[in-house]
Amino acid sequence: MKLLPDEGVPWRAAGLLRDQSIDAVHIFDLKMRGASDSAILAAAIERGTAVVTLDSDFHQLLARESAVQPSVIRFRVEGLSYQDVADWTHSVIKTVGESLSRGVAVSVTEKAIRVHRLPLGMPPA
Repeated sequence: MKLLPDEGVPWRAAGLLRDQSIDAVHIFDLKMRGASDSAILAAAIERGTAVVTLDSDFHQLLARESAVQPSVIRFRVEGLSYQDVADWTHSVIKTVGESLSRGVAVSVTEKAIRVHRLPLGMPPA
């Protein structure tokens, strides 16, 4: 699994994910601090990664563009530490698995992990 945590995700979370054998390269490591959401999505497509974010704008952008890639994991939980992000991300990967390679929008709350196939708004397969 390859992940691209965005600017709002603690940088140290990427290191913890790598320690768990997950290929995570933070947006800061790519020298993309301040990049637009569109640029981050493009980088994720180019790198074959899923975006990890706290920002609702990514799901909105996927819907607006009827995008089929990349997958985006959005955490809708306030006050997450870098350890929390790594732990939650690991749980999402265990739960969602291969769906991330097919193009999905994942929304994570304290109570649920919801997965929607891309493009958003399409009926389930």
